[in-house]
Amino acid sequence: MQFHLWSAFHFIAIIAPFIVVATLLLLTRKSSQKTNQIIGIILSILGILILLLRNINLELQNNWAFLPDAIPLQLCHFANFFFLFAFIFRSKVLYSYGFTINLPAAILALIFAGGVEQYATIISFHGLAYFVGHLLLIVMPIFALVKGMFYLNIKTIVLTSTLTVIMFLLANPLCNLMNRVDLPEYEKANYFFAVKPNPGFPMTTLFALGNERILGGWYHINIIYLMAICLLGVIIIVALYFIYLLATKLFKLPQAKSQQFRRNKGDYLIS
Repeated sequence: MQFHLWSAFHFIAIIAPFIVVATLLLLTRKSSQKTNQIIGIILSILGILILLLRNINLELQNNWAFLPDAIPLQLCHFANFFFLFAFIFRSKVLYSYGFTINLPAAILALIFAGGVEQYATIISFHGLAYFVGHLLLIVMPIFALVKGMFYLNIKTIVLTSTLTVIMFLLANPLCNLMNRVDLPEYEKANYFFAVKPNPGFPMTTLFALGNERILGGWYHINIIYLMAICLLGVIIIVALYFIYLLATKLFKLPQAKSQQFRRNKGDYLIS
């Protein structure tokens, strides 16, 4: 079964995360925050297991060759670990990163899923990991938001923005160093899309604003593009923060009423 953009399966894949999170919220409408935390941990571990199976299968198919794609440093792959630590340690910054960066990134990945058309079939570890993995990255932050498991403030947003810019800037030299290994073009490292955007992604417009330079015959960098995606990341974080404020007030979620942390009978918000 091969994937095609804007097919019936594609539309199902786009709406499936919202159906899943609505069902999960309905089933847990009377659950305690301790139970919600456990659910969050289970979902993040499930995402990590799916990712590990996908990467192990990828390495087996390539005789355990060095493959940057099998190292979980891609934007959405990395998010599984961020969510796990956010749920375990109740970290506002890690959760904020997942909510403001990985949530919109996962939604965009499901909408602009043109790269999946290259797969021989989606009935495989690679294909299922793509759709189920991104589904979980949408379900987890929305579930935690509606359940009142965290709150965001200006300080958290500043820290999240700083972390995002640092990670984007570090990704470029890391990818270039990895790509010094002789790899096919489609296997080259491109974490956080810091070298260039995937074909068909909206960020191709940003890449065209600058000129790619090749330093020393191997180091690829488009300074304007790199600055633009850092700025775009900050803009998205701020936009999601205002959406968060609107959602908490509009739907009267717990953090809209109070930002105080409560520890009654095992219930608590992510701190």
